[in-house]
Amino acid sequence: METKINWEQKAVDAIDAIAAKIGAGTEHFWPILVEQQIIEGSVTIGLSLFFLIISSIALFFGVRIYKRIEGETSSEDFLWWFIPAGACIVALFMTAMNLSLKTTYILNPEYHALKDLMEMMK
Repeated sequence: METKINWEQKAVDAIDAIAAKIGAGTEHFWPILVEQQIIEGSVTIGLSLFFLIISSIALFFGVRIYKRIEGETSSEDFLWWFIPAGACIVALFMTAMNLSLKTTYILNPEYHALKDLMEMMK
């Protein structure tokens, strides 16, 4: 038989335990933890967008340069273009994945605050 776990009560108990250790009240500790999740999500999204723009610009100019010198290049030159282009494509993909994951820090900060709290209690 499956027992239903009251996660909300466990979270409150965990917050009370941490707050008791640091001497702060739960009503002060939980909003700070939730706000920290929003800040973490915002900063990560901002940095991800910055790297997404930089990688896109680098890839765009790399393709333009390659097209301009395409007839004048050897196979070794192609390798020197292919490595940075591949790195830009990987950076674009990883940044897009990071954006999708970190958006939830802003949309649902309580979940991530609770998750961090549970990790602290392990």
